[in-house]
Amino acid sequence: MKRTEVLVAEAAGTIPDLARTRAVEPHRLEVLNGMSPGSLDLHGKPLRAVVVQPDIPVGLPSQLLERCQDILQAEATLMASNARIGQARAYFFPTLSITGQGGLQSVEFSNWFTGNSSNYSIGPSITLPIFQGGTNLARLDSAESRHVQMLESLPADYFTGISGSCGLVDFAERKG
Repeated sequence: MKRTEVLVAEAAGTIPDLARTRAVEPHRLEVLNGMSPGSLDLHGKPLRAVVVQPDIPVGLPSQLLERCQDILQAEATLMASNARIGQARAYFFPTLSITGQGGLQSVEFSNWFTGNSSNYSIGPSITLPIFQGGTNLARLDSAESRHVQMLESLPADYFTGISGSCGLVDFAERKG
């Protein structure tokens, strides 16, 4: 609820700037077109007349949404942001690595391939994230914030997919 109130307050704060811009822009258009001041009459329209949400008909198959590229991209982006949270959490755990090397060593070339000329070594190493200066927490916070951002933009992506490039409303109108 608080988030909605903040969004309403932010939108209300932009109204004076938009009203001033609305008063200045017709004058700029008149100057660009070589018209006399005050001759351009632009009638404002209510927002509901400009932005029209499509009526999604009843009975529209949901399988159409599964094939829409916008929605598939939004879901893939959401899965990637979820994987980045797991990647950020992995930095909190120790890292174990085992390395090895081998080779041949001899004073004379003819003794390279005898049993005494081979050498090898194997060594484990463990890295503990003890003193990272908050880097791991910052990585995790950043990944979680991006994931929340993706979750909040997902409904808008679905709406764009329904009304935009997927053409589901057009499909329903052609079908019906």
